[in-house]
Amino acid sequence: MTGFSAEQADRRRRLFLLAQLQARSAVSEPGPEETATVSGAGSAPVPTWKRKRRSFETAIADRATPLAWVFTGEPACGAPDDGPSVPLSGLAGVAIRENLRRQTDAFVDTSSPGLRLTELLQDFDRRVARFRPDILVVGTTTREEVRALKGLPRFERRLIQLTRYCHRRGCEVILMTPTFRAATSAEDEIDRLVYVEATRGIAAEHAIPLVDLWAHGEETGDLSAGGLLHRFLRDLQLERERSEASTDCGAPRRRASLQ
Repeated sequence: MTGFSAEQADRRRRLFLLAQLQARSAVSEPGPEETATVSGAGSAPVPTWKRKRRSFETAIADRATPLAWVFTGEPACGAPDDGPSVPLSGLAGVAIRENLRRQTDAFVDTSSPGLRLTELLQDFDRRVARFRPDILVVGTTTREEVRALKGLPRFERRLIQLTRYCHRRGCEVILMTPTFRAATSAEDEIDRLVYVEATRGIAAEHAIPLVDLWAHGEETGDLSAGGLLHRFLRDLQLERERSEASTDCGAPRRRASLQ
């Protein structure tokens, strides 16, 4: 992509994928339109949760105020050589507590494999609101619809709906692309990439922090738990925060074992 900036290259790639999907959709019948609302969105705001919104950077820098983190949506799990997969949420909690001097932060994981945005919005009270999060980490999935183009507009609308609803309640949102998985065909690859590109585009257009796990796997081939955690900390600039926290202590702190 010589001659184009990274942002221009991403946009060209997204438009190319959409053009391919539009060509395919010409022979497909549209599916029925679904409706989705945030569970509890029509009722009065919950005073105990609604608070003044702070940016992610400001919230992290304020080490005196504990934060409640909720990980939901599609879970991000490392792929170890043997044994069970390791959820990123648990590793992130350990790293943030030990390396960022945030010992009183709380971490909750309500993610489920294949959890679609429709289901998350409909079950929002139980999966998110009851924990009154300061930071909501939403793992997006590539399995929103069988036919990608049919589901794409709804996916984008609901992702924006979710982030705006949380922002109004003072909760910062972090979007996370799914972990990379090799496609079985060209059509399968397009169906997945269009959701990845949509997540990237919404994050950029609405200034939402993004953890791009898909790019990490695609670029490095590293699907290990430690690799995913490294990308999580890097994309959120928490490695820098770790260094500053260590300097405040007067000596480097022990880093959590990631591998």
